Amino acid sequence: MRELPLFSVSCLALALVLYVAAPTLHSTVFAPSVHTVRDGATSDAASLEPRPSLLRLVLLIAITSAQVSIAWLALNAMAVAAAMALKTPSLFGKRPDGTLPLWSHLLFAPWHMLVRCMMGHFRRTRYPNLPVLSEVIPGWYVGGWPSADLLQFVSPLPLLHDPSVVIVDLTAELTTPFSGEASRYLNIPTMDATAPSYKDICRAIAFVQNHLGADCTACEGKGNTDERTRGNMAASSNISSSSSDSNSSRGGAFVGPGAASGGERRRTKVIVHCAFGVGRSVTILCALMVACGEAAAWRAAFEKVAAQRPCARLNSRYRAALDQWENKRSAAE
Repeated sequence: MRELPLFSVSCLALALVLYVAAPTLHSTVFAPSVHTVRDGATSDAASLEPRPSLLRLVLLIAITSAQVSIAWLALNAMAVAAAMALKTPSLFGKRPDGTLPLWSHLLFAPWHMLVRCMMGHFRRTRYPNLPVLSEVIPGWYVGGWPSADLLQFVSPLPLLHDPSVVIVDLTAELTTPFSGEASRYLNIPTMDATAPSYKDICRAIAFVQNHLGADCTACEGKGNTDERTRGNMAASSNISSSSSDSNSSRGGAFVGPGAASGGERRRTKVIVHCAFGVGRSVTILCALMVACGEAAAWRAAFEKVAAQRPCARLNSRYRAALDQWENKRSAAE
């Protein structure tokens, strides 16, 4: 998304060119026509007649629609670029249940369609053999928007019907196709190409560990957790004392789903997704794997993710966010 400002300016420039050229196009399209005789010479009796009015109307609508659409898309792109720079994912108005309001679908219609086209190109052209969701460790998945049909607002993959699934959704621009229990879904709206904050990483860990039956001790002791995170921690405080002692000795890490250290832990499946499954979701999953004892450090976790999902990439912002979380976690132990 680094080219987004340039894309916005290009769209506005094209819309301006169409606006300036519109009078010329109108005069060319709607110029009166001259009838010619069979041999190609101009007939003396030729009369000037205007083109059919229906054709005029169709061409006028086409030209005006092109101007409005390009300008609309340019304004959408500029708003998204500003939201990315200012880190304001609330631009799209995504609700905690993962749905988008009607005004967002209407106001940002060009951008929503562009994102779907980009995801279609990503899945069918760049990585045609890559699954939407990649299983990194048994029962844990990372990937893009889990929809089978990008043109439908709700067309979930079969895995989303599994009642044991918990989902961490990092998108701010897409409505969720998940229709299960609200308590098994967490949306952390994050703009594309921007990193989740330290607090967001802690929220995701607390949410997943709550469903896996362990405290989010990786994020305690810093005073940076919000009410929702503390609520998740309190809700998970009923685990056995033996598990708590084991977790404390490991500095907040616990045996993840691959180790199957409990019935609930064996059954629960975890999905972390963003739009493409390249950066935002990978960042959260790397932190989760460290907090859950599946990797010693986020770089080791990323190697495991990249082995199963070759498109995974972490830019400097994602790496800085993981370094910050890992350093604070180490200091709290």
